[in-house]
Amino acid sequence: IGNSAFYDCTGLTSVTIPNSVTSIGMEAFRGCSGLTSVTIPNSVTSIGNSAFYDCTGLTSVTIPNSVTSIGMEAFRGCSGLTSVTIPNSVTSIGNSAFRGCSGLTSVTIGNSVTSIEDYAFYGCSGLTSVTIPNSVTSIGSRAFSVCTGLTSIVVEKGNSVYDSRNNCNAIIETATNTLIEGCQNTIIPNTVTSIGRSAFYGCSGLTSVIIPNSVTSIGESAFSWCSGLTSVTIEAETPPTLGEIAFFYTSECPIYVPCNAVSAYKTAWSRYADRIVANCASYTITFVNWDGSNLQTTSVTEGEMPQYTGSTPARSDDEEYTYTFSGWTPAIVAATEDATYTATYTASPKGQGINNAQSNQVQSTKVVRDGQIFILRGEKTYTVTGQETIMP
Repeated sequence: IGNSAFYDCTGLTSVTIPNSVTSIGMEAFRGCSGLTSVTIPNSVTSIGNSAFYDCTGLTSVTIPNSVTSIGMEAFRGCSGLTSVTIPNSVTSIGNSAFRGCSGLTSVTIGNSVTSIEDYAFYGCSGLTSVTIPNSVTSIGSRAFSVCTGLTSIVVEKGNSVYDSRNNCNAIIETATNTLIEGCQNTIIPNTVTSIGRSAFYGCSGLTSVIIPNSVTSIGESAFSWCSGLTSVTIEAETPPTLGEIAFFYTSECPIYVPCNAVSAYKTAWSRYADRIVANCASYTITFVNWDGSNLQTTSVTEGEMPQYTGSTPARSDDEEYTYTFSGWTPAIVAATEDATYTATYTASPKGQGINNAQSNQVQSTKVVRDGQIFILRGEKTYTVTGQETIMP
């Protein structure tokens, strides 16, 4: 069937293609908006560029397993198409092949496909999930962009180039650790070092994203038009390089950055300076007595100095010593992690206590003061002050 053979035949509602046909030419049925279904015989090996472009009435199409390639824009704009199965014989899906097929809710990609070219499924807003077979080694730019209903893109186990990273719902090129496509509820693993150009472009269903500290670059328009975003959290203390309008039209949502890196981000990402907010971690601080019993547990934010607000810790006297609270071990510092502080005590040997006592005739007296022993001798007058103990 030659190029443009039935171009713009809007009244054409059905067509029977005989087994003698081996190829469908470029734009052969383009603009046949009245065509509702077509069965392609298994003698056909190629579907030309734009062969069914803008066949908006087409609701179903059967692609035989004799076809090895689907041309550029072959089914572009077929908004009535609801499902398509790409047979195992097909090795490539052309540029914009199913672009704008907004009614497409299901697509099965055969296990011989090695390349999905640029914009192949761009704007297929009805798609909710896609499984990429392990045969695919090349996925073009924005192949699934503006698929606003897409909630998962999973790569089959064993793919040598792309990896679903435990069903993280994103396509990742393992050769360069680059995230090239994303969707709703995406978890970006900490093996990713860059987020590619337009990776999440137009994902209006995306509500929040956490970018791990392994990411060093975020591409142009990476999150543009993600109008449903309510928060973006960046874990890296050094700001990643940022492409032009990476967060354009993201509903002015806050961008949370590490507590001590706010100034660096505001300088590096000056376009978004008014949206950058400190994301300070919270740590658990525990105060325990000398015997390990809990005195107080509190939560403080990163950089805050912990405060003990309970009653003064106490330790019961024993047969030899009395105990006075003297502080905490280790010394209390600003919180950078969970910490435990233990009450410590000064031990004083038991004996006769003396406060402001005077003696005019002290021949030989042993006095313990702050743990040190003093011997007082001679016929002089001594004044003993503070908490001191006379030993026999």
